[in-house]
Amino acid sequence: MPLNLRPKHFPTNAPPAARLIIAVAGETIDDALALASHFMSATWVEEADIAAPETLKACMRNTGLDAGHWLPG
Repeated sequence: MPLNLRPKHFPTNAPPAARLIIAVAGETIDDALALASHFMSATWVEEADIAAPETLKACMRNTGLDAGHWLPG
């Protein structure tokens, strides 16, 4: 997997993604680990902003999670 060592959106506002990982871990650690992996890929491979709501939702969908259940509005 090619990594970008200087991604466009780093450093970023990480707490929104971190909170989601912690919340999901309260139900299933496997999904939380998968979500963390998607956030890492989004940041370091795709150069997406994991603080952006659309990126959070996309990572959740890619993990098989219902973004509407976990995110407001």
